[in-house]
Amino acid sequence: MIAVVDKKVVKHLVNTDRGLLEVPVRVSFEYDLEQGRFVTGSMERRILYNQDAALRRLPNIDAATLADDIDGVVDRMLVEHLCYSGHAGTDVDLYEEAPVCPKLEIVEGQQPPKVILR
Repeated sequence: MIAVVDKKVVKHLVNTDRGLLEVPVRVSFEYDLEQGRFVTGSMERRILYNQDAALRRLPNIDAATLADDIDGVVDRMLVEHLCYSGHAGTDVDLYEEAPVCPKLEIVEGQQPPKVILR
């Protein structure tokens, strides 16, 4: 078994009345690989962003909603990272327990949202 540790910066975009607000989120994550495949439930992640500054610029959003939105963006980024690296498919379960990982749903004729990995 191999443990993979990586860091990424993902930007969460929020549509406001003044335009798009970009919230940079630093994510450090680690997971296990066995024979080149992601071990289900082995993902561990740590998220860092400036919550106070983001909430000051987003008066209509509370802290819990912002945290949930960022969790969803990070989970989608992690699934896309695993798919792009060839370690897993889109139906991967990142965690052993809650939070439940959102599955990527690709509707025919529509492009899924892209996450820019750095």
